[in-house]
Amino acid sequence: MLLCAIAADARANYPGRPGRIAVASGLAESRTYTIQTTSPGGRGRRTILALPLVNLFAQGEPVYSPDGATIAFALDHDIYAVGADGSDLRRVTSGPEQDASPTFSPDGTRIAFARVDAGGYDIFSVGLDGTGLTPLTTESGNDRDPVWSPRGNLIAFVSQRSGVPSIWLMRPDGSGQRQLAAHFSSGPRSEAQPEFSPSGGRLIFSRGADLVSTRIDGGHRRVVSRAGILIQPVFSPDGRRIAALEAFRNRKDFDVVVIAADGSRKRTIRRHVANAYGVGWQPIPR
Repeated sequence: MLLCAIAADARANYPGRPGRIAVASGLAESRTYTIQTTSPGGRGRRTILALPLVNLFAQGEPVYSPDGATIAFALDHDIYAVGADGSDLRRVTSGPEQDASPTFSPDGTRIAFARVDAGGYDIFSVGLDGTGLTPLTTESGNDRDPVWSPRGNLIAFVSQRSGVPSIWLMRPDGSGQRQLAAHFSSGPRSEAQPEFSPSGGRLIFSRGADLVSTRIDGGHRRVVSRAGILIQPVFSPDGRRIAALEAFRNRKDFDVVVIAADGSRKRTIRRHVANAYGVGWQPIPR
């Protein structure tokens, strides 16, 4: 990735009223992983979690559960869950494996994630209590960045099995794996960080330095942001906005920005976040 190592995590957001925006970052000096939340306008910052970390580059962004009450995240190659207010911290996975990129199922009872298995990343799912570990992909080449659709019928992920990292889809049991669409006519570029819209009808993902929006059948693709380098996108729960990190070629830190879903009206809500891992947007059920 650009400028500093960032976990290439996935996000998933579910329908509801837009709640708070969470930002995860790592403080290199104190070796601390922090999650802070703000209002969508960037006001009222609160630190809800501060934990010691071993590896500055083995962390992940905060991902909210469908009811907005729980946050999942990766810390030093394990998956954790914590209440949205920072209470009830618990470890979901543990062991020598390297786990990353958690995403909640629509009922909030399971988490899909990427795990280094036999030398490469594969997708697994597990119960929120750490039981029922199930492999979903076993193909050669790295499979990672899973994101569960709000409708519950699909998981999008990134796979290198065709050579260039591309967006793929599968059913939640791992069946029906297929590439989202052929590459653009301009030639192959790495695709990453898929995110479903809260309605489940569209996906956004990074393609090179662009954010691309597409229907889940791969049609009606469009670039939603060419201005700036926006990474780790996440939809607002009402589907009208996107929060993301903005990277800069001449800076080692990041800004947190909010844009309209069509890429217009960019607003910076937080500046100069060092070692940023990503953002999450809390859904508040209607």
